[in-house]
Amino acid sequence: TFANMFNGCFELKELDISEFDTESALTMEGMFYDCRAIETLNLEGFYTPNVTTMAGMFYGCELLTELYMPNLVTNNVNSMKEMFRGCRALTQLDLSNFDTSRTINMEGMFRDCRSLTELNLENFNTFIVLNMNSMFLNCSAIKTLDLMSFRTDMVTDMGSMFLGCTKLEHLNVNNFVTEDVRDMSSMFYDCNSLTYLFLDS
Repeated sequence: TFANMFNGCFELKELDISEFDTESALTMEGMFYDCRAIETLNLEGFYTPNVTTMAGMFYGCELLTELYMPNLVTNNVNSMKEMFRGCRALTQLDLSNFDTSRTINMEGMFRDCRSLTELNLENFNTFIVLNMNSMFLNCSAIKTLDLMSFRTDMVTDMGSMFLGCTKLEHLNVNNFVTEDVRDMSSMFYDCNSLTYLFLDS
């Protein structure tokens, strides 16, 4: 387990973990939680085929501007809850290599990523996800979100999902299935720039 390994290292600015062997790791929950001063993280050496939870992994990394994780394996991860929450300085995230086919919880995954302008989720498989509450809450810089790949047949909670996305203009949720959703409260609250909303279901 690497759970909470650097949790609360508020002043940590540089971290060299290039030699870490993570192949047998089972959990990385909260691993870099509240590493508020760190600006760059290179996880190129991370190979994570057995990890089942990455919840809160980068939660509160407020100054993080560069996150490199090309070999992160997520095919067994069931929880990505609040994984990037509070990464306020990140401007782009390419998660096209993420395998989310076993992920159940995406609650607050990008919450408070206030500088995020580019987010690639084109290969996300959300077929068994149950919770998307607050997933993009306060992503206040992003203008376009293409969630065409999202399948939401199992989702029960979409409350506050896009709340506070004040610059969001184009949103494609054309393949959303909402028949089992119990909570859509404040789903598009304060999306005051929204011009195009593609919602077929």
